[in-house]
Amino acid sequence: MTNALLCKRFHCVVLITETEIAELLDSHFIRGGWLAVFTPSG
Repeated sequence: MTNALLCKRFHCVVLITETEIAELLDSHFIRGGWLAVFTPSG
């Protein structure tokens, strides 16, 4: 039961985190230059 709960919470956190990461990429990470670390320059 605990594992199932953690799994559901984990998926929920992942969905929220993806949205927050997208917002951070638009603001903080691009200014910090982190986008260059995660995205290969074409």
